[in-house]
Amino acid sequence: MRKWTKLRYRVKCGGCGQDIYPNQPTLLIEMLQLGPRGRRRYRCCECEGPAPPDLPDVIVTRESKGGGFTKRPSPLKATAAQFTRGKLSDQDWVNKITGERD
Repeated sequence: MRKWTKLRYRVKCGGCGQDIYPNQPTLLIEMLQLGPRGRRRYRCCECEGPAPPDLPDVIVTRESKGGGFTKRPSPLKATAAQFTRGKLSDQDWVNKITGERD
């Protein structure tokens, strides 16, 4: 499926590699036959020609903190804390690291 749209985030054009900034016309190419989620490709106006003039602007429903990204805990940190430090007291942890025995 090929459709012209305006995105809320920055992407790279798959044709020329230039940045496509938010609220710029973008040709979205979706290949849904390649799996359950499919693939998305983006093309800029310079690669695909002029966009239709009646594209609606992007509507932002709420302003998020941190530039639109949410901070998620690292799974590695959570897993390491669960299996190491959570089961040992501070002194046992120090002894284990330094190689000392009780």
